[in-house]
Amino acid sequence: MSWFNVFLYLLFVACASLFQIKRLKRKEMKKELAVYSLLISLAAVIGALLIGGSELPSPSQPLQEVFSPLGRLLFQK
Repeated sequence: MSWFNVFLYLLFVACASLFQIKRLKRKEMKKELAVYSLLISLAAVIGALLIGGSELPSPSQPLQEVFSPLGRLLFQK
């Protein structure tokens, strides 16, 4: 059932995006089309993984790894 849900999600994203992509092409908005395509593709992949049951790491983990040493350095006593 999980793969069917992923398929339905991707089909919905593709249908919804089709209208937006047609509008951007008609108005010759090439940069906006590229950004939109990149973001919707990224969202579709992440959504499909979540619907499929994959565990994704929190987006705050890399930020914590970067800023934790900086915080300790700045707030040393």
